[in-house]
Amino acid sequence: MIEVFGAFGLLASAIITNKIILYALSPELLVAVRMLAASLLLTLYSFINAHHRVSGALLKRYLSLVVTIACFTTFFPSNLKAYALAHMPSSKMAFFGTLDPFVAALFSYMLYNERLSPQKWLGLLVGCAGMLVLIFTSSPVEEQLKVFSVVSYPELAALFAIVMSRFGWILAQGLLRTGALGSIQLNSITMAIGGLCSLGVALLRAKMTIIPLSEAPLALLKNGPLNLVSPSVQLSGFLLYTILIGNVFG
Repeated sequence: MIEVFGAFGLLASAIITNKIILYALSPELLVAVRMLAASLLLTLYSFINAHHRVSGALLKRYLSLVVTIACFTTFFPSNLKAYALAHMPSSKMAFFGTLDPFVAALFSYMLYNERLSPQKWLGLLVGCAGMLVLIFTSSPVEEQLKVFSVVSYPELAALFAIVMSRFGWILAQGLLRTGALGSIQLNSITMAIGGLCSLGVALLRAKMTIIPLSEAPLALLKNGPLNLVSPSVQLSGFLLYTILIGNVFG
């Protein structure tokens, strides 16, 4: 039980860290840096361990499926989540993440005709009720980005990210069951594809500017130990933390 709470605590801290980084980087650039760096680390690990290396023939055979998986597990969900996090409190974004099991159960029911027990249906209702609570509580920034009377663009982005990510992981599990690629191999490839696509979007939208964290309105960075290091070191440390916790180990 302690391990479970510890794991969730680390993932929650990664969300807060991403929120801080978004004061310095655009959502597209943050996704590009995270995914490319994590992909590089996993690729190096694969080269060190021979049984984790990617077979060129198998990759070519499943290339279209791998690209589809990369789009639905990495590129679209990560950019949608980053956009949503940039415009809503990190606590609310974390609550959106708890909807993932409910979306997974719904996909199992719709795609595989898996019968849901009364307890699972009750869980889905609780999840839907929780989503309504999230939607009806909005920050001032979200109020300016309303698409309907009660729903904002960041909320829609967070919800679509969860749905697309879950669909992508269903495709990924199907590929993993074939034995053509391992989980580390698949993650390194999909992160590389998602990172390169995100970098392309950042370049096209001219979102490559890095704003010093010293300009962020955060007391955490201006007081205490963090005030003793430069903004560039702060940013590098936050990026390293979120890459390791959110991408490599998470």
